Amino acid sequence: KGSVIIQSTHKRKDGSLFPVEVNIKYVSLEKDYLVTVVRDITKRKQNEEALKESEARNRALLKAIPDWIFLQTKDGMFLDYHANDVENLAALPEDFIGKNMFSIFPLYLAKQFAQHFENVFQSKSLRTLEYDYHRKDGLEHYEARSVPLDDQRVLTMVRNITERKRM
Repeated sequence: KGSVIIQSTHKRKDGSLFPVEVNIKYVSLEKDYLVTVVRDITKRKQNEEALKESEARNRALLKAIPDWIFLQTKDGMFLDYHANDVENLAALPEDFIGKNMFSIFPLYLAKQFAQHFENVFQSKSLRTLEYDYHRKDGLEHYEARSVPLDDQRVLTMVRNITERKRM
């Protein structure tokens, strides 16, 4: 007793096949009945395939981007990231996800980022910040390109521009 949902394929009058969802439910009135509803799910299947293709394309695109990508809250808490070279980040992901930039970076740099985010949200458009960061191998130069994702989150792409600066 209860209901069962299965997916199947049915044949149209012209002989072509199409996907369906079949919902079978047991109903007891004065007698016992099986109520069956068959729904054409062609559009849903097409949308699922389009989504899978889009996700595969986006994964490939992310693999091709050498920049680091960070999703942060308006006040600087790290929510997510993408990096093909995690070992070159200023901190390991487990040390910065869920934490504020003020607890990760030196105060002078966190203040620069905070001002940068303020500019991004005030302008509601893409803003670029060039900054220097002292790493164990010496001073490196970076470019951060940030855009508001919505009223509370910012998406930032960071690129190491040290070689360009040296030229």
